[in-house]
Order: sequence, then C-alpha cells, then structure tokens
Amino acid sequence: MATEDVEIGGRLIRAGEGAIAVLSLANRDRAAFDRPDEFDRYRAAQQHVAFGFGVHQCIGTAAAARATAW
Repeated sequence: MATEDVEIGGRLIRAGEGAIAVLSLANRDRAAFDRPDEFDRYRAAQQHVAFGFGVHQCIGTAAAARATAW
C-alpha cells in the first residue's frame, strides 16, 4: 500500500492505493535482458531476481551457479 503518491513506470499510484508486484515477470524486462523470453543457461545476466535478493536470497544460489557451469 502506498503511503504517499508515487509514480512507477509512468503510472501514478496514489497514497492509500495498493500495488501488486508480479515476480514471475521480473526477469522478462526487455530493457534489462537480451531475449528475455528465451532460456539461455549461459546468459551472463547479473540483475535477475530468480533466487531472491539480500536477506531473502536463496541459500541454493551458489549450488545452482556451479550446476550450470558444466
């Protein structure tokens, strides 16, 4: 819920209104990723959110990175 008026992506969200983040779309931003709808296990994308972020980052991130190396 917005605590004050804010503009995100060209849309105004007024104080008191809610917004829903659709995380399944987070890695499909064409401005950030080349061919975002194609699976590429060798992609060097470092800004994706597939494994979370910060304190909510998946503890399996390092294992997944090693698994894609071979």
